Amino acid sequence: MDSYGPPQALFYIGYALQCLAYLAGIVAGVIVITRKRTLPGILAAAAFFLLGLDLLIRFIIWNFLVNVFHDYGTLNWVSYCLSTPMILIGIIALVVSVFMSVGKKETLPPPPGIEDTPPKA
Repeated sequence: MDSYGPPQALFYIGYALQCLAYLAGIVAGVIVITRKRTLPGILAAAAFFLLGLDLLIRFIIWNFLVNVFHDYGTLNWVSYCLSTPMILIGIIALVVSVFMSVGKKETLPPPPGIEDTPPKA
């Protein structure tokens, strides 16, 4: 039996990492929505775009290109070479988005007429 690519366990590890990335994206999206920050929202959107693009590329490779080229080993490695950077950049963007959302909180200025010093007795 010849092996044309990585072991089957790598497929499951890749799908598990994607599942974790989507869960992190859900957390980041909830945090961004509640705090209304722009840059973390853009990062989260870019990350989800990359993760969705990864799924689209895998779909195209394994449903269309495999019927044309019939070289499973090469297509398997091409799939991983294309999807690994997108997954990693997507996960990094989601983590940065979460940390930017959890970062410093903006404080509102005190209402007019209230002084910073307590009254003297």
